[in-house]
Parts: sequence; structure tokens; C-alpha cells
Amino acid sequence: MIGSRFRPILQLLSGNLVGAVVGGTFFLAASQRFSLVQMGRYAVAISFQWVIFGLIGTGLSIATLRFARDRFASDDRAGAAGVVANAVLTVAILTMAFAIVCWAVLARFGVALQFDPIVGLLAVVWAGARALLDVLRSGLLAQQDFRRTALLTSTSAATGLTALTFVLSSGELTVARLLSAHALGLFSSSIAGIWLLAPLARGGTRWVSARPLFDYARWPALSEGTRLLQVNLGAPLLAGLAGPAQAGLFGMGRYPAYVFDVIAVTLYQYWLAKAVSVPDRASMRGYIARQLRRAAGLGLAMIIAAVLAMPLLPLLGEEFALAGPLFVLSAVDFALVLLIRPIETVFHGLSQPRLELLQRSFALPVTFIAALLLAPRWGSIGMAIAHIIASVTALAAGGFLLRRALVVARVEGIRAPVVESP
Repeated sequence: MIGSRFRPILQLLSGNLVGAVVGGTFFLAASQRFSLVQMGRYAVAISFQWVIFGLIGTGLSIATLRFARDRFASDDRAGAAGVVANAVLTVAILTMAFAIVCWAVLARFGVALQFDPIVGLLAVVWAGARALLDVLRSGLLAQQDFRRTALLTSTSAATGLTALTFVLSSGELTVARLLSAHALGLFSSSIAGIWLLAPLARGGTRWVSARPLFDYARWPALSEGTRLLQVNLGAPLLAGLAGPAQAGLFGMGRYPAYVFDVIAVTLYQYWLAKAVSVPDRASMRGYIARQLRRAAGLGLAMIIAAVLAMPLLPLLGEEFALAGPLFVLSAVDFALVLLIRPIETVFHGLSQPRLELLQRSFALPVTFIAALLLAPRWGSIGMAIAHIIASVTALAAGGFLLRRALVVARVEGIRAPVVESP
């Protein structure tokens, strides 16, 4: 019984861990061949890609999951296939639009911004490929098919590793060629995603109105864009305040800690998929209390693991030896993010995505102000502390908004769909 409850989480976690390992391989390959200045440019490109992905893909993937699941609940498989098809087409259009705008802006101002237009264009393509994969993953999650979801994520890792191997064996590694490998790997895995989703369209595809999808998607899109802008502000802002070398050092300390964020992402995927699909309506207060207790326990374990793993960082390379304190501080930040994730699922469970946007909006100015105060003097350490301050602010704001939302839900008799937790 317990094993069956944990199986979906373990399936998702296995796929996400494989993806994280391959992502770490990309970063390790770069760290062994790039100077700190080049690592700073690569870190800026990564941050830029995540921000574009947040605007293109996140809102559509969450809305796809919610509306496709509603179609499944009505036994309308053709309509669910239409929801996914609408989202895929929209991702393609948005990626082309962002690519054109990016090229036009950087072709004119790239020298002043110290950002190569080719690198910017490749970062947009990479973001579009990630968005496409995320929408296809949502189509699988809407069917509660966690095994195929994990298989899709693992496939993207395999195609990414193949693309990286080709780039490394075919010439000198540059930032542009590394970004090309990222994009190629994700686009290739999207073909597999379409194949995995093929059973969904066996009954045909009925194109449904895209307006409800877009109306809902704009809120998580703005919300995730705001969050990704905040969490990826570090490298580009640090490059301007303390130099590219400090930005590269910051990235070398933060990137290995993303293995802890894999846990938060996995649990968020599971919580969100269940919250929009299970018909049982339980007490939301009890649900969030259980998830926050588990998140707190896992967050503490993450910090302890980071402290224990810090002496092992030099094994990744000499320059990683300097990034130990940044690695631990980043783990503290990700532990706070893990506490925030259950709150965000409640906002979607209550169909109030605006609250998620409002919560995340508090962290952005706090990060910027704290970075201006701390980064010029303390460099990468100051930026890591600025992120922690912003995460504490987001957690406090989310807790306040959650309490108000639950009071309104109780007064109005609203019961949000919640899942039995493992």
C-alpha cells in the first residue's frame, strides 16, 4: 500500500534525477573548458533561457494539465488531445516571435549589453524546445501516466547527452555550440514525446476553443516568468556589479545545488497533477499542514546533505573548491523553495492562480535591492544571501495569502480538490 502510494513520486523522481545528472554533465563539461569569464557568459545564457521559458512554456503547461484533465474527467479524449495540440502550436508561434524580437534587439544593442546575438537566439530556441517538452509532459500527467512521464524526461536526458557528445567530439567547445547541444537534445526528445502521447489521439483530435486555455495560462506564465526572473537574476546582475568572474563563481556554486531543486520540482509535478484530477474533496487545511511538515523535513535533510557534500566539490574541478560556501547557501535557498511549493499547489487547487503571481512578485524587488546592497562588497556570497532573503520574503507572503484564501474558501463553502498524500 505504502509502496503504491510512493511509486508515482519515485517514477517522476527517477526521470528528473537522470535529467539533472545530464544537465550537470553539460555544466561540468563547460567548467573544464571555459574560463571564469566564459562561465559567466554561459551562466547569463542559462538565466536568459529560463526567463524566456517561464514566459513561453510554464503557463501553457499548467493550463494544459488542468484543462486536459477536465476533458478526461468528461470522457472527452478527443477534446483533451485538442487542448494539447493547441498548446503545442502556441509554443511554436511564441518561440518564433521571441526569436525575431531577440535577434532584432541584440543585433542593435548586443555590443552595449555585451551579449552575442547568436547566443541570445540560441537561448530562445533552447527555451522553446524546453517549453514544447513541458507541454507534452503535461499531456501525460493529465492522464496520470507517471511512468511515461518519467520515460519522456529520461529520453530528453539521453538525447541531450548524445548532442553534447557530438559537439565535444566535433570541435572546440564554445558557448554557442553548447547552447546548440541543449536545444538539439530537447527538440529530439519532443519527437519521442509525441510518440508517447499518440494513444491520446487514437479517438481523433477535436480542436477546442483555446481562449479558456490562454485565460488561465497567462497567470502562471506571468507568475513563473516573475519567479524565473528573480531566481536567475543573480548571474547577470552579479556580472554587472562585481564582474563576470564572480558571476561564474556564483554559477559554479549554485548549479550543483540544483540537484536539490529536482526534489521540489518532482513533488510539485505530483501535487499539481493530483490536485486537479482527484475528485475527493478533503480539508485543505489538513492537506497543506501535512505537505508543509514533509517539505520542512526534506528541506532540513537537503541542508545537512549539502554540508556533508561540500568537501567533495573539489572532485569536480579545482575551481569548484572555491564554491563550497555558495553550494551550502544555495541549498538553504532551495530548501525554502521546497516549503513554498505546497502553498502554490493550493492556489491552483482553489483556482486562484493570481495569488501565486502576487506571492512571487514580492521576491523580485527584494532580490534586486538586497543584491545592490550586498553584491558590490561581498560578490557571489552577497548574491547568494540576497536570494535567501527573497525566498524568506516569498514564503512569508505566500503564508499570508494562503491563510486569507483558506478563510474565504471556508466562508464560501469552497472545497478544493486534494489528494491523499503518500
